[in-house]
Amino acid sequence: PLVYGNAIKDGAINSSAYKMTVQGNSNTLAELRDQIGNPITNPWIEKTNNGANKTIDKAWVLWSDESNLIKVDGNGLERASDGNLYIKFEVTKENIKSGNAVIAVRKSIQKFRDEERLQGRKKVTVRVYYTEYQTLWSWHLWFAPKDALKEIPVTNKQGTIYGFANEALG
Repeated sequence: PLVYGNAIKDGAINSSAYKMTVQGNSNTLAELRDQIGNPITNPWIEKTNNGANKTIDKAWVLWSDESNLIKVDGNGLERASDGNLYIKFEVTKENIKSGNAVIAVRKSIQKFRDEERLQGRKKVTVRVYYTEYQTLWSWHLWFAPKDALKEIPVTNKQGTIYGFANEALG
């Protein structure tokens, strides 16, 4: 689903993914913000802030430390029967390996600027249209061996045993 982090959990809105649910201090961010600094108001990226991101037009692999780890066809987006937008990517059996990648989504913003140009000896103003792209969100995907999260016991100085993952993430 094209949502902020885990803002949909077990099919329900999980607003604690983008709004504080416990009292913090002055260094605590009370609510997460979107790409231009506005508070997130909806778990669905294209619906937050009254549809400010409704022009999402592409999902892509921003980077990967292994080639062909993730395959994205076309614009990488799919609208489901529920009307919501999803990222569509594939990890093939032939290409899966330990590694990590970041996938991202963007929207296009149509803009223009007026430029003065010479037409013969006369200065004229010409409106030049162009497209800006704004990255809205990204997801970091880790691909690790099956036992990577198998806990290993670590005992601290006080004798308390903690379970650590077999591998560090990232």
